[in-house]
Amino acid sequence: QVFPAAAQPQRALLLVLWCAMSVFWSSAATSLNAVGRTLSICCCGFVLARYRATAGGANSWRDFARLNAEFFTPCLVIASFSKGISPEILADLWPVIVLAFLLPQVWLVTGAVGARLLLPPDQHQFIRFASVCVAYPNAFAIPYPLMRVLVRQVGWPTERPDLDAFSVSVTMLFSLCMLLQIWTVAFSLYGQAAKDEAAALAKQVSDESRSEDAADEAPAVVVVVDAAHSEDAADKAAVAERAPQSTRHGDDRGPDAVDSADEDEVQAVRRAPSRRLSFSATDCVVMFTGRVRAVREVFNPLLVSLLVALGISLSPLREPFVASGVHDWLEFMGAASVPMVLIQLGAGMARPPAVQGKEGGFRWRSAFVVVFLRGVVANLIGSGIVTFFRHMGWLKDPYVILCMYLMCCSPTAANVSLVSSVQAAFVQPTAVTLFVMQAAAVPLMTVSIAAYVAVLS
Repeated sequence: QVFPAAAQPQRALLLVLWCAMSVFWSSAATSLNAVGRTLSICCCGFVLARYRATAGGANSWRDFARLNAEFFTPCLVIASFSKGISPEILADLWPVIVLAFLLPQVWLVTGAVGARLLLPPDQHQFIRFASVCVAYPNAFAIPYPLMRVLVRQVGWPTERPDLDAFSVSVTMLFSLCMLLQIWTVAFSLYGQAAKDEAAALAKQVSDESRSEDAADEAPAVVVVVDAAHSEDAADKAAVAERAPQSTRHGDDRGPDAVDSADEDEVQAVRRAPSRRLSFSATDCVVMFTGRVRAVREVFNPLLVSLLVALGISLSPLREPFVASGVHDWLEFMGAASVPMVLIQLGAGMARPPAVQGKEGGFRWRSAFVVVFLRGVVANLIGSGIVTFFRHMGWLKDPYVILCMYLMCCSPTAANVSLVSSVQAAFVQPTAVTLFVMQAAAVPLMTVSIAAYVAVLS
């Protein structure tokens, strides 16, 4: 009634801006609430590791992480996913499953390429770490509270009778696929990084010991050289007496001894093919055992719990299991998982990494580079892929599209910190980066959500 007919486009623009601004402040308050709780628990873990629980060192915190990864988190996974995922919605949400596996692969490449281009050369040992942090966002703890607020805020028409339950199903389904990849791909990458780090440390120790041995032998060599130029026969005799045993024996060997050594070399060369054959068979056995060991390491308790939860949610036993006391007990025990992960995250900031890289430790500048790659670059690329699915007609429900957009702007999953603690790889870099990313998530997610709602409106 206020705007004339010629000003209808301006009226529509003002309505979109008003909706975006109202959503902006609502999402800002919700993001600040969710992130504030996360950061407060992280600070408790930092204080605990810095000033109280220092006697056990890194091993005690690794046992703490293993307890969480092998008991409390599997309880949470079975209780949450068996209740939150119903078989009726899987047929409608196949694009969510496709995006849940497609987006992390794209983000993994984005993180690796971006880290190689933006990190300084002396920080390139953290490229694998950066790619993991960029690839796997927090798929439930932050997106679900935001979805509950936005569902009431936007008021888009929908045929869903219970939008809260539907939002739980969408976020749970995406989170299940994300955890499957974190505890297989990221678990393997961090395990390989831990092995490389241990090998580098062993090589460094070996080089140092070899340098010390060479330094110990240096005075004897100097004495021998001085004796060669000395004209005093008594000094020469004393030097010869102090010379290494192998050197004196070498001077005393006759022609028969030399011929015997040459014959041994000839026999060794003749036997070389059979030795190479036996080594090849041994290498095959070692390679097979290594592959079996790698599969056993990846097939960890948390991955088993994910498969069990998926099987229960798709079976006829879902309803009686959710209504049973076993589910209540698992839900109660699993409630300790998230605070334990956040305490572990704060504790990782309080202690230095177990092994420093040969070029140096992780820097704050590198942490901000990873945050930029996750919050801006991966956000834009993921939003473009979701928009492509929308224009192709594969994603039609605006609430599902909004949930997929939220996955693109979410910070890195806290389970990456749990993986780093269990594998003892990139412990401090992961803690520092995730802490910075949680703080930066408030403005980044607020601006992103305002843009998403404006586009969908």
